[in-house]
Amino acid sequence: MTFSEWAAHHFGAEVRARRLATGHSQRWLANQLGLHREIVSRTERGDHVPSLETVERYARVFGCTALDMLRWIDSAPVRGAA
Repeated sequence: MTFSEWAAHHFGAEVRARRLATGHSQRWLANQLGLHREIVSRTERGDHVPSLETVERYARVFGCTALDMLRWIDSAPVRGAA
């Protein structure tokens, strides 16, 4: 798995967890973000890597910071680590 694939998977899981915790549908979230529902779906599945601007938009919708949305990044695998 590449880093991009790993990151897409973890960001998607974060989006899905926050969306479900707030009780909203993908359609609602897509409307808030100004995106198509399919993009939200692909993001949650880890099939779409959003831009940093879009990460900021997700954060605003969920009432947190972009760093909060990326909190899992500290567990990123490091290539070449012993």
